[in-house]
Amino acid sequence: TDRGPEQKMEQEMEQATPDAETKEFAEETGEVTAAQKDPCFTFPCMMGSCWCATILIIAGLITTFVIIGATSDDDGTSGGGSFAAGTLVLARGGEWRRIEEVQLGEELAIGGRVTGRMEFEAAWSELMLYTPTTRSGELLPATLGSSVVVCDGHAVWQHSGWVRVRDALSAVRLTDEQWLSLASTDNKSSKIRVFDLDVERHRLQVRASDGLGDTVDFADFSEVDRSHTLVKDFEAALLASLNANEMAPVVDL
Repeated sequence: TDRGPEQKMEQEMEQATPDAETKEFAEETGEVTAAQKDPCFTFPCMMGSCWCATILIIAGLITTFVIIGATSDDDGTSGGGSFAAGTLVLARGGEWRRIEEVQLGEELAIGGRVTGRMEFEAAWSELMLYTPTTRSGELLPATLGSSVVVCDGHAVWQHSGWVRVRDALSAVRLTDEQWLSLASTDNKSSKIRVFDLDVERHRLQVRASDGLGDTVDFADFSEVDRSHTLVKDFEAALLASLNANEMAPVVDL
């Protein structure tokens, strides 16, 4: 049984409840997209190898993360569904913010309040260039500046439904030259830092680092609320797997 990837993660988390002002923001500003209106807005389709939930118990608080489409190599590397540094995320006031600089409590367009920040390591094999179309529908070249560098398990809204980046029509793997520019090494076994966010309504509006192309709707880190049946069922399955395959920890006294 696959025990899942080992992850190097710096995470901050807080519980938050959306207020009426936040809920009405998208409608007031006209920033309602097709992704918000589809049936998956509160129940994104869990396609591909979507596996969920690492349970962390810190200072008496239990925080559950639903890791979208996480992949694992023999070395334990996993970037989950995260973005490379420099990826732009749309804030509530219309400002574009670098994803690694977004703080807890900030308000983002569509998604609302930021409730979690994550950092992972990702290898070349996990990363793809997702190239949005221009406003005229033209596909931009797949370059580091004009394409979103994102792990292949992330959920993205494309045309009329949610897909994993690896299955998107406009997603390609990084070339050797692009990896060298991104990682400052031609060693594909090396890793770079990638970042992700959790927001109240599980949606992020994203652009590539140079700000070109249309805004792209991605799911956030968790994709669904912690209370969702899928999360609870998977928590139970994880515990069953742990109990079936793990020896009790040995504590030296």
